[in-house]
Amino acid sequence: MRAICIRCGHEKDSLPERCPSCGFAPRSDEDKARALILSLDYEIGGEYRGKSKEELRAIGAAIAQGQPYAFDEAEVRSVLAYARAVLNIPPRKLLLDGVRWLVPPLLLLALIYLLLFAKR
Repeated sequence: MRAICIRCGHEKDSLPERCPSCGFAPRSDEDKARALILSLDYEIGGEYRGKSKEELRAIGAAIAQGQPYAFDEAEVRSVLAYARAVLNIPPRKLLLDGVRWLVPPLLLLALIYLLLFAKR
């Protein structure tokens, strides 16, 4: 289990997947934010905010019994704002950051390769 369906409380293996029990799939940005909040893998800006499996099971059981989860709307807005900020990162910055992270390990691998195989 990685998430709880926000509509019926069923446990799901993947956050964005259609619920195998009720068929609900989060489509709106608000529903996607709510679905993220009811998951294990909820993190914003390096801060883990996910729920434990026990919390999710209790929330899922309550939803299944007809008690909708009371989402904190400030938290939903926070998730939406963070998602918009991430989506607005310019592609050039993503590329440059990717290069900065990939070049050192690739150079190290090339050096190791040269040391191990170039002398043969």
